[in-house]
Amino acid sequence: MLKKFMVLFFIIFTANSIAQEIEDYIKKIDIKLRKDTKYLNLNYVPFSPDTANYKELNSIPRTEGREPFQFKYDDDISYRIVFLKEGINMDSIYLLYLDEIDLNIDAGERFFTTDGIDKADTALALNFRDIYALKKDHRIFYDGLMNIVEQYIKDNPDAELPSLLGINPDREFKTGLGMSARDNSDYLFFARTNEIHWFPKDEKINTSVRRRTAEKTPFRMDLSFSHLSLSHEIMDFSIGSTSLEVGVEEKVLNLLPWESMSVTAGFRTLFKLGEGSDLNNLTYIDARVGARLKTNTINLFDRQPYILSEKPLLNIVSSVVTNINITRPFSLPFLNIYFASGKRNFDNPFSVIENSNYKEAYFSFTQLEFTTSFYWNASDKKISRFKIDLGFGYYDVWRTVYSLSDSLLLQQKVQWKNIPVVALHYNFVPSGDPIFGGMCRFFDSRIKLLLWIRLMEISDNDVLRFETTLISSPIMRKQRDWENEGGTMFQLRYRHGL
Repeated sequence: MLKKFMVLFFIIFTANSIAQEIEDYIKKIDIKLRKDTKYLNLNYVPFSPDTANYKELNSIPRTEGREPFQFKYDDDISYRIVFLKEGINMDSIYLLYLDEIDLNIDAGERFFTTDGIDKADTALALNFRDIYALKKDHRIFYDGLMNIVEQYIKDNPDAELPSLLGINPDREFKTGLGMSARDNSDYLFFARTNEIHWFPKDEKINTSVRRRTAEKTPFRMDLSFSHLSLSHEIMDFSIGSTSLEVGVEEKVLNLLPWESMSVTAGFRTLFKLGEGSDLNNLTYIDARVGARLKTNTINLFDRQPYILSEKPLLNIVSSVVTNINITRPFSLPFLNIYFASGKRNFDNPFSVIENSNYKEAYFSFTQLEFTTSFYWNASDKKISRFKIDLGFGYYDVWRTVYSLSDSLLLQQKVQWKNIPVVALHYNFVPSGDPIFGGMCRFFDSRIKLLLWIRLMEISDNDVLRFETTLISSPIMRKQRDWENEGGTMFQLRYRHGL
């Protein structure tokens, strides 16, 4: 008796496990069909039912307690059966779902985009769960829908079956190790996600699907503990846009924000070269010009609890700052040029190292960086997006010695060479929505690490992030006299309208 009970228990347990596994598969397939409609190579057959030939398909059963489905015999209503024609270990067609297309655009809740059907709205009549149940328990209805597909193929032997695929696949393009866009789309996405300034968005709107979209705002802002950028739509012009910025960061040197003991203020201009409205195939020049003002922020630096670092030792002088980014000029890679230079003046250093008989200070007057950027995605889903910057940087360092009465005794150039620079950027973007990202930059034997994560989306136009910047100690070399051991800074970043 016990043996029979154990056998019965095993059969019931196995059946329940198999049923649960099937249920999980059905959920995953249904989610896939809903979220990736345009990226699945699915075919469909369009048809318009009539009362004479579709009597056997009345009152098609549906799952989850929903009312049976009834075809509508109306000139403004048509249908399409979506199916998978090819697949692994598949030698026959497999039906997936049934769409109901209302040409009046007055139907109820909509789920899928209607590619190739102008001024039409699409509702999901039978979902994948319904189709699976028909094949399993109501075969007469499944076979009836299959007959429609097979008859269409038979009547159109030389025609290519309509497809829902919303992209034009390149059969020769290999994606095993990732893929890169052949236009500006990767660059523009990265800029809209990470840059502090506004970039134009694609104004193309798919009117055949009803979905929530962000309300356009005329004002744009990026605000953190280390910078502020502002722009308004009145600052836009026919070939580009202008915005203002102020910040306390230095791009080339391995310094945390506020460590440069300077404030940079200026404007940024983005303009396109050439005609046309296709943003992804234009050449852009993103130029920033500003004035960097020498500012005594040492006391303020020490009083900021979100900065963990030693007192800065390198004095940055007032300078003119230029930062230019160009998108693929003459079919070259993306180019980035940064240059800052100021008048050589050793008066009034803010950071001074005091000794028993003299004082010394370190200055930097010129910083330069030239890099090329390359973008790629880990797969065609574009969930993991990468950017790498390759090039070189340059900065000078001067050592000065003063008497105890502040008279200049010695000036000596101790650093002046080009140094390779490489920076790897990453963004995690499930369903096209950036969640977190970061940057790892290696320059002058030190690592600068920037990490950010989205804390909350206050509204469609308002996002709050948490950022961490970390600079390491020198790697495989001694620490220089003008350097500290590194440090960490935490900050919040608020983005509006970007």
